Amino acid sequence: MRQADEHAGRDHGRSGQSMESRDEELARLRGENGRLRKAEKEWEIEREILRRAAAYFAAPVSEGGATHRSPLS
Repeated sequence: MRQADEHAGRDHGRSGQSMESRDEELARLRGENGRLRKAEKEWEIEREILRRAAAYFAAPVSEGGATHRSPLS
């Protein structure tokens, strides 16, 4: 396993990387993870809006062949 890690560039502490820089990287990655989770929630809302819009416009028109729909009706 050590050989595979070394081949992939992961040296498990022997590369001179201090614990402080690892902690900094961990903090950076946690912050990035938080930003990505927030963005994912926003994308879920956008997808739901688009899903509802697609369903609305895909539904058959039942008002005597009218091609324009009012969002209030």
